[in-house]
Amino acid sequence: MEGCICLSNNALNCICNFFQLKYLSLRKTNISKLPRRLGNLKHLETLDIRAILIKKLPTSAKNLSCMKHLLVGHKEQLTRTGGVKFLKHCSGLEMAPGVVKNMTSLQSLAHIVVKDQPLVLRDIGLLQNLRKLKVLIRNVEVYWKESVGSLRKLASFLSSLSIHIVDGKDVSRFTLRNTGPRDEAIEVLGDLPNLLCLKLYHKSYADDCIVFPLGKFTKLSMLVIDNLDSIDRVHCEKGSLPNLERLTLSFLQEPKDGISGLEYLQKLKEIEFFGDIISSVVSKVVSCVKTHPNHPRVIGDKWNIVTEYA
Repeated sequence: MEGCICLSNNALNCICNFFQLKYLSLRKTNISKLPRRLGNLKHLETLDIRAILIKKLPTSAKNLSCMKHLLVGHKEQLTRTGGVKFLKHCSGLEMAPGVVKNMTSLQSLAHIVVKDQPLVLRDIGLLQNLRKLKVLIRNVEVYWKESVGSLRKLASFLSSLSIHIVDGKDVSRFTLRNTGPRDEAIEVLGDLPNLLCLKLYHKSYADDCIVFPLGKFTKLSMLVIDNLDSIDRVHCEKGSLPNLERLTLSFLQEPKDGISGLEYLQKLKEIEFFGDIISSVVSKVVSCVKTHPNHPRVIGDKWNIVTEYA
């Protein structure tokens, strides 16, 4: 049913009679509400409701104990590589407490919105088969401790996490968005031994200076810094980010104290600017990497129009 724009909410009611159904994709349809009897599909393993208007699951969804992949959200690609994506503000699925904890087979859960129900996070923390998790938490100042406490239980199981700061030994990808932690967050993230990709999106960092310390981020190969508010300086200390290959940057304004320490990134291959590119920032970076032993490429990707600077 994916892509069927003529599909109506009422037409979905009959689907609830297909008791053996395992896969249901309503992606890119005009569906805005799931049927109350969705829970009758007790063998359903994948529910794909990305890029549609659904905001909530019906209460009967707690009966979907075979569910393995629950996929929600609406993202748009901003760069040619897909390394930077924009998650629309209306994205995410609100879930009542007690629904997800019965989905004990869940492996992928993306994107769940938690606003005023911290018990949902506690439920998620019980899902030991979960490997990929993307959670959008509102009121982070209120629910920070609950978030960390609940998600820490999943640390040894997750391979991909898009959420707040977690002590996760096996997490390889980490995204911060609208969270606002300070410089101590970088210290914590830097100690994740298997972290390969870190993305810092808009309003994901509260301080005016980002410093990547010595001995941290030992396996990180990709770093995205996207339109952080009031950033005056980005600095890489000697010995930090020893395996970084790709650096993707976008700024709202030129960092007052610049971008420094690029010469210490021994494996750097490419620096990519995207969005509204600030030419003065690009010029300074190009000048800085001229003597870099790897001669990394410096490119600009302005809404998929690519320019090579060096």
